[in-house]
Amino acid sequence: METETSTWLFLSDLIMKNLETVDTDGYLELSTEFNHAGFDYKREKVLDNGWQIYSQRKDDCLISFELVRVVKSEEREMGGQIIAKRWCYPGNSAWGRIGFTCVSLERAEEKYRELVIKKEQQNEPKARIIVDENAVKRPRGRPRKVV
Repeated sequence: METETSTWLFLSDLIMKNLETVDTDGYLELSTEFNHAGFDYKREKVLDNGWQIYSQRKDDCLISFELVRVVKSEEREMGGQIIAKRWCYPGNSAWGRIGFTCVSLERAEEKYRELVIKKEQQNEPKARIIVDENAVKRPRGRPRKVV
């Protein structure tokens, strides 16, 4: 019972410190503004299917925009503390698949549209090849030299 109480206290402290909200499934939502590795990130736009656009700034100077698909991270223990289940920004290894750096907001939106089109094309049914069973098969191997 002590573990449940300490977990709840840690969760409530975490929510209060970062002013994060919890979604309907109980996952902490990603903050609209956060700081990481000396950069300030601010959510500029929320798109469909978990995609979001964040601006990246350093010393109040706009550096770039990042198109990211936030992913779920399950609850885990790290360093003796419980890390609550949450939505996360993609890591370095996911860049190029679900994270993209863009020079402008317009380019980030364009990249998102490209990804949507690509996904739609992948979901289209493939053309079926119909094989005629009565057709004469070509012999295998190198063709014979005709003299």
